[in-house]
Amino acid sequence: MYCPTADSVATIRITRAPRQHRPEWDAKVIERYTQKRRAKFRDLLSNCRPETLIYQPSQVQPAWLQVTKQRIRESITSIDRADINDGRWLTQDIADAALDFFAKTADLLPNEPSMYSSRKGDLVAEFKAEKGHLTSIVTPTCVVLYAVVDGEPIEKRISEATELRKEVGKLTQMLRAGQHGSMATYK
Repeated sequence: MYCPTADSVATIRITRAPRQHRPEWDAKVIERYTQKRRAKFRDLLSNCRPETLIYQPSQVQPAWLQVTKQRIRESITSIDRADINDGRWLTQDIADAALDFFAKTADLLPNEPSMYSSRKGDLVAEFKAEKGHLTSIVTPTCVVLYAVVDGEPIEKRISEATELRKEVGKLTQMLRAGQHGSMATYK
């Protein structure tokens, strides 16, 4: 008994062409595949955050921060006018340092600052609190903090980015509670 198959009866045979390797095409396919896989796993892992991220406090940005950042961006002098700056404008490096300062410490600061530029072009931001006031001078290399708490002056010069948040936190705590902290009264 003879059982013909389509392969034996067909007059036209389809053969596989030898695969030509195109590395750029292969790379695109692989990249597309890995992007889909990464997106899939990113969605799966979003509900399972590492323990270190769970216990980290998140910074709540105050309402005045966006307005302050916009004022700083609008105060940057153009490069061609930087040499004739009389203190009314900020240079790009000082503006970048000021934006970084506010991004790191805005949640610790007591309120919206009064800002102006010094004669040298540094940014000066003043804050008022219940027990005194804080003046911060932002330069490209450091931040100088002057606080007057209950009539006593305090000065801090911070050049390490890791110390900035800690020192601003200490000073603003003193500005809220006073030089020696708040006291409870007992009957």
